[in-house]
Amino acid sequence: MQYEHRLVAFIDILGFSSMVEKSVKDEKYRNKIFDALKQIQEEVDYNKVKKEEENRDFEMVQFSDSLVVSQRFINTISFSVFIMRINFIQKILADKGILIRGGISAGDLYHEGTIAYGPAFINAYKLESSLADYPRIIIDPKIINFEILPENEPLGDVKFNMKYYIWEGNKIPIILKDEDELYFVNYLYGMYEEPQIANNLRQLLIKELQSLKCHDLSEFKIIKKLKWNLRYIDSCPWNK
Repeated sequence: MQYEHRLVAFIDILGFSSMVEKSVKDEKYRNKIFDALKQIQEEVDYNKVKKEEENRDFEMVQFSDSLVVSQRFINTISFSVFIMRINFIQKILADKGILIRGGISAGDLYHEGTIAYGPAFINAYKLESSLADYPRIIIDPKIINFEILPENEPLGDVKFNMKYYIWEGNKIPIILKDEDELYFVNYLYGMYEEPQIANNLRQLLIKELQSLKCHDLSEFKIIKKLKWNLRYIDSCPWNK
């Protein structure tokens, strides 16, 4: 066994426990959870087939309310492909009204099937649990600041290509810079514009906000997350 230089995302489904509790009495919720997880599992299975047929270097495993995705970090093209795959996963869940939070890092990682471990995994987990805060998937600042580099690309090329991805004038940026200076995956218009998903999600978020009574600290935290997501939706180009 050897570590490889890989990009890795650790993703958490927000509110999964409460969703499961609601599903006990609500068939609609049961189907919602099942459909979302089934779609993710289908993507996992599809990837396994493609990996065998085309020797794709992409790993994904889902367990309970978490998802771990990884890919070799060869060059900046592999970075953009990886972000687009994460974009797709986030879009699937958002379309079901399910919010997720995560962290993306890179470095030494072993990931084969259901086994994933290494320093890069720990970093991605820490980003998700300590820094992401909102329903967003953030990118390790060390990747953005060229402290973690691809394994097979000159530094000058890396800087040129990454600057394009983070350029604020880019009309379809795959990642966006937030107010706290952290970059996150732009799943609503980073690859294709998704106004229908955004509008449906907005309605669900507003409905959820109206149902909260602010009786305890946990509800204030939920409100903070929901309002962040509404601001993200409002920032989409079709709302300007």
